Amino acid sequence: MRKGFGLLEILIVVAIIAFLFAGGGLYLRRLTQDQTIIQTGQNATDKANALKKIIDERSANEQYQIDTLDKLQRMPIFHPTSSPQ
Repeated sequence: MRKGFGLLEILIVVAIIAFLFAGGGLYLRRLTQDQTIIQTGQNATDKANALKKIIDERSANEQYQIDTLDKLQRMPIFHPTSSPQ
């Protein structure tokens, strides 16, 4: 009976382990890329929401100014016809 493993058996085990590491490395790289893409999308969504909020605030402020100006223009102007003496 022989003890231990032969050279071919050790090479096969090393090759299998190498393939597993290579596959895991590729999976990890792909997972990292996917997470980067997702994070980029979330950042873009956050920036778009912040920009929308700014636009809405400015729009509301401008509408308030327009309404105020409109009210001022509709106010009757009183001109004294004679000055008190």
